[in-house]
Amino acid sequence: MLHKKGYTAFVLATTVTLALTFSDLFITFIVTPDLTWEANPLVSVLGFGWGALIGVNIKGNIIFACLFYFCFVKYERPDIHANNLREYMSIILYNRPDKFIWCFYKFPSNKEGWRALAATTGYLCVFMVNTGRVVFITNWLIIYTNSLHPWIDGGLRSHWFHYTLGTIPALALAAIPCVIIGVITIFLWFNAGYKMNKKRRAESS
Repeated sequence: MLHKKGYTAFVLATTVTLALTFSDLFITFIVTPDLTWEANPLVSVLGFGWGALIGVNIKGNIIFACLFYFCFVKYERPDIHANNLREYMSIILYNRPDKFIWCFYKFPSNKEGWRALAATTGYLCVFMVNTGRVVFITNWLIIYTNSLHPWIDGGLRSHWFHYTLGTIPALALAAIPCVIIGVITIFLWFNAGYKMNKKRRAESS
């Protein structure tokens, strides 16, 4: 069943992700057309060029769009009797109310759990992937702006600066906010589901 709000969220998430992907590729081409400072392991480690970089971004966005569609349009939260958020998550993922700790190290043990995991992954990608893109784009803009206006800070034009912000460590810069946002997003996703479930059960009783 297509829900209007869900479909709108799907279109918005997909559009933002595509726009940020294009922006990242465009600013990468402007700053380092030969990909000398590109951090993607396909380029920096395996030595591939623009074809592989563009190809993996196209495939990645197709996967993200499918996850967004399932998350916002197809997925329907189950009706579960749970006394708290921990029980709610445990029942969805493992069909048991007392195994919340498994959430930290075990995959779901039932079909509904895998459906919930897929939906959660789609929701996560909206924020984590796009946060990473924003970090990378900001990184390139800093390097590009500094190359045009060295008077901003002469020290920023050093090789150390370009290595630190332009290559592999940039992945670490993106990972930190992505992990933080990821943890918060998982909590918000399941907490919203628990509140919806609680309200639905209260209205039906």
